[in-house]
Amino acid sequence: MSQRRAQASTTAVADARRASKQQQLQLEKQKLDPHSVILSPQHFKNNLMVAYFLRIYMTIVAGSAVGILGVEGWGGFAVYLLSQLLCTVPILVKCGGNYKQYYPSWDKVYLEHVFSSTAILSYILFWMIFYNVCHVF
Repeated sequence: MSQRRAQASTTAVADARRASKQQQLQLEKQKLDPHSVILSPQHFKNNLMVAYFLRIYMTIVAGSAVGILGVEGWGGFAVYLLSQLLCTVPILVKCGGNYKQYYPSWDKVYLEHVFSSTAILSYILFWMIFYNVCHVF
């Protein structure tokens, strides 16, 4: 009986050593290179808020321009989508082309807040105000 316990304990010790070596190998694989950046929640939230405010300002400018130019119908919504697509250019320029350091995925850069009610309604509001001021009154 004591031989079985001794054999079991040596087997358990050997298994623990193998497991710790495997864990060390996994940790070495997971080490980050010096050029990578870990996102903190505060910085991530700040980056999203900056992109959000940029998109809102872009909708106000685009809506005002479309209203002054007198665009009507679906063409105005096409301009909205184009303005939102062009809004990603300053974001990528500010990121230096490497958005992965500032955003976790590409959809946060290209699609975040594009179809939000605040952005679309602000666009329509300024479109209609400037259209009415320039072409109706």
